[in-house]
Amino acid sequence: MSDSGAHPRAEVCDEFTVVGTEIRTTNEAESAPTTARIGAHWRRFYESALVDRIPNRTNAAVLYGVYTGYESDHQGAYSHLIACEVSNGGSAQPAMTTLTIPKAKYLVFTGNGELPGVVVQTWGAVWQYFERETRERRAYTVDFERYDQREPSRIEIYIAVK
Repeated sequence: MSDSGAHPRAEVCDEFTVVGTEIRTTNEAESAPTTARIGAHWRRFYESALVDRIPNRTNAAVLYGVYTGYESDHQGAYSHLIACEVSNGGSAQPAMTTLTIPKAKYLVFTGNGELPGVVVQTWGAVWQYFERETRERRAYTVDFERYDQREPSRIEIYIAVK
């Protein structure tokens, strides 16, 4: 993982809309191979070529793993979407979800390496950062992973902060 994973950059992102598929899970469930759902969610998304069913995509090379609908904090249930950004007029197909990601301040953690290991490593950096950080607090509104398929060994994790 690159150094920037441990030292995030602050960024304000403007509002944007994504469309994709959604599941509900918890970090506790994700910590055990028998109950983890996110990996299978990604496999289904790719194997079913769901990205091709999303109209009005702004950039087909960029996918988002979005975390939202937090029940509480990192210990509660949340929704996970795999989605693409869409332009105005983009709407969900049957069994898909449309979500507007609000304008917010984020801390961006960057990881470089092989998938899926780099995702786990970069989330580890996120959790370590917030365990020791006293100034910044997670908002638990919408967080997202940004994957640009033109840079397959790079991940950016955007964590909304108060």
